[in-house]
Amino acid sequence: MEKYNNELYIACYEVAKGIMFEMRPINVTEIENLAKSYYEVAEEFVTLVNEFGQDSNLITRAVEYIANTHANPSTRRDNILFREHLTVLIELAFPNVIQTTKSAQFIEDILNGIRLSK
Repeated sequence: MEKYNNELYIACYEVAKGIMFEMRPINVTEIENLAKSYYEVAEEFVTLVNEFGQDSNLITRAVEYIANTHANPSTRRDNILFREHLTVLIELAFPNVIQTTKSAQFIEDILNGIRLSK
């Protein structure tokens, strides 16, 4: 694992906290354990983007996006879905495939959604 990244951990903690939110007290250790598992996954992506010479803070920003957009109590409490979210977001930020004319139409839909969300 690379050196510890506090901002990335905080973003992972926010995802875990959002997913585990309940209208009753929750053991902080459970939130921390889930955040640590998310952090381990996120660190794999940090290594990947570093290998491509990209800004590793992208991963922190992607995790913050997940915390704001997808972290809610109906989300599964495992790192499989978290990994899938990160995979899609990183692919959008750093595409590794040239799109066909048809599939590129969806990129236009994404760009439109981004314009609406700002």
